[in-house]
Amino acid sequence: MVIYKFTAKKTLVVLPLLLGSYSSLTFAETGESTFVKDTKTGCKIYDLEEGNHSASWSGACVDGKISGNGTLTIISKKPNATCENKGEMKEGLRTGRSVTQCSDGVRIEGEYKPVAGVVNSIGTVNFPNGDKYVGEMKGMTLHGQGTYTAASGKSMTGTFSNNKLVADEKITTEVKALMELVRKSSLLFAEKKYVEHVALIDQFLTKYSQLPKEITQLPELQSLLSTMLSSKGTAFLLQKKYDAYFTLYDQLLNQFNQLPQSIKESPEIQHNMASAASSLGTVYLIQNLPDKAFSTWDENSKNFGASTDERVKKILAEAQVTKNSFQKIEAETQMVLNANKIASNELDLLTTAKKALFLFQENNLPAAILAFEDFLTAFNKTSSEYKSTQFAQRLHSNIMLHSARAYLKTNNTDRFFSISNNLIEKNKNSSDLDQLYILLQIKVIRIF
Repeated sequence: MVIYKFTAKKTLVVLPLLLGSYSSLTFAETGESTFVKDTKTGCKIYDLEEGNHSASWSGACVDGKISGNGTLTIISKKPNATCENKGEMKEGLRTGRSVTQCSDGVRIEGEYKPVAGVVNSIGTVNFPNGDKYVGEMKGMTLHGQGTYTAASGKSMTGTFSNNKLVADEKITTEVKALMELVRKSSLLFAEKKYVEHVALIDQFLTKYSQLPKEITQLPELQSLLSTMLSSKGTAFLLQKKYDAYFTLYDQLLNQFNQLPQSIKESPEIQHNMASAASSLGTVYLIQNLPDKAFSTWDENSKNFGASTDERVKKILAEAQVTKNSFQKIEAETQMVLNANKIASNELDLLTTAKKALFLFQENNLPAAILAFEDFLTAFNKTSSEYKSTQFAQRLHSNIMLHSARAYLKTNNTDRFFSISNNLIEKNKNSSDLDQLYILLQIKVIRIF
C-alpha cells in the first residue's frame, strides 16, 4: 500500500496518510471521555479509542488510573497489532520520555506532556518500510509542525493535522506571516492608529489572496478573513469614512455569500456579519435615513435571529431597542416641532441632535461622538436669528455637555477639556436656569 504521495505541481499536499495501514498510531487525543480499562485490574488508561483497543498495565494503579513506571501493552483490534509502551504514566496518561514498539514494525520515541487531558508530544515515528516522521503529535496522532521523510529520501516539512499534511513549509510560513499582520494591526487599532491599521489589513488581504485556494477555504482562515474585514470596517466608521464602509460591507457580504452553509453557521462568522449589518444600520441613521436603517436591522434579525451565539443575540436586541427608542423620539420631536413652530431649514439640525443624544443614551459612544461633531458643525452654519433663540441655546449647550461626557468616557481628555472650556465660557454670564444647570454639571464632572 502507498503510504505517502509527493506532488510536484501543488504546494498543498493532503495525505491519505499511512495510519490506515499502521493502526497502532490511531489512538485518540481526548481525555476523560475516551479511555480503556486494564483487562485484569480495571485501571483506566486514557487517550485510547474506546472499543478499538484493549490494554494491560504492569505498574501501579492510583485512584483508578495507571501511574508510575511500567509497561503498557496495547492490542489494536482493527487490524491486529500489539504495541508495548515503556515509560512513566501519570493519572492515566503518558508523561515524560517513553518508547513504543509495535508488532507491525512501527516504533515511536517521544517526549510526552499531558495538557488538559490531551497527550501532546514531540517525537520520532519509524515505519517498517523505512519512512520516518519527526515532529509534533497529539496523543499518538501526527498533529502540528513536522517533517515526513520517505524511504527514497524525499521529504516534506509543514503543518500536520490529524495525520494529514495540510500545508507545506512555504504555506506554513506564509500563514505565520498573516498571523503576524493580524497581531500588529490589532495593536494599532488599540492605539487608535486607524489609518495604519487599515494599511496592515490591506497587506493581509493581499497576502491572503496569494494563498492556494485549498488553504483559504479552510474554516479557520475564512473566519479570520471575516474578522479582518469587519475590523477594517470598524476603522472606517471611526474615521467617518462612510462611503468606504459601504464598499467594505459589500465585500464582507460577498465573502459571506460564497461560504458553504456549514461555515456560514460558525459563531465567529455570524457575529462578524450581524455586527457589520448593525453598524450599517447605524450609518444610515447618522445619514438621516431611518427607513434604510430599520430595514437593515429587520433583515439582520431575519438572517441571524436563530443564532444561539450570545453576542449575536445582544447585537440584534440592541438594534431593536435603538429602533424603538428612535421611533419614540421621532414622535416626541414632532410634538416639539408643532409646539415651537421651528422653521423647516432647522429640522435637519434638530434631527442630528436627536440622533446624537439617542446614540449616547444607547452607549454607542463612537457613533454618538460622530453625530455630536456633525451637530456642532451644522449649528455653526445656522442663521444668527436661530442661534439667538432660547431653544437653540439650550439645545447647543445640552449637546456640548453630552459630547464632552462621551469624549471623557472614551479617554479623550484633550477634547473633553476643549469642549467643556467652551461650554463654561459660553454660559458664564447666562441667567437661564437650564443653562446654569448644564454649567453646574460640567463643572462637577471636571472636579471628579
